[in-house]
Amino acid sequence: MTEATKHILAKTNINANIKNQRITATADLYLKDSKVMYITEDIPINFNIYPIDVSIPIDKKIFCQMHYHGKIENLLHFVDSGSHDLLGTLETDITIKNTLSQPNLDGYIKLTDGNYQNYYTG
Repeated sequence: MTEATKHILAKTNINANIKNQRITATADLYLKDSKVMYITEDIPINFNIYPIDVSIPIDKKIFCQMHYHGKIENLLHFVDSGSHDLLGTLETDITIKNTLSQPNLDGYIKLTDGNYQNYYTG
């Protein structure tokens, strides 16, 4: 069994509040008992019970920050990557703010010791 196919233990903590038509939330992801990712967000939301409708207005202020530091293969266990295999250490710190119609994106994504393989093409 390769490092990428070993089973991993994942834990998460998610806290969210909805007040004054805004959702504020934090989420932490732990892999093998180490905190590898956190997300903090504060976004507006339009919510109606009847008729049911949930939407995010594109002209109101948003804030979302994501930080990840760990093996990318551990993170990719959560998505179906099919015949693709990506290995390496991923470090990200990304912030999105302003509005969805005019977002301000800041941060970095860094992959070290990376390796990509497609099982069909090599």
